[in-house]
Amino acid sequence: MAKAMDEMAILVTAMAKHAADIAHARRALYDAYIAEGFSKAQALELCKALTL
Repeated sequence: MAKAMDEMAILVTAMAKHAADIAHARRALYDAYIAEGFSKAQALELCKALTL
């Protein structure tokens, strides 16, 4: 049980460190879709379908 808790703590820490990078990448994709002519709603749906 303690090992699982330690592994979870490491995972959560790693996720927190990368959250800003993930948000930046998603925003860049959203902006790129808009620049290519997709509507805001379409761009949002495309971004939601992508898992990063």
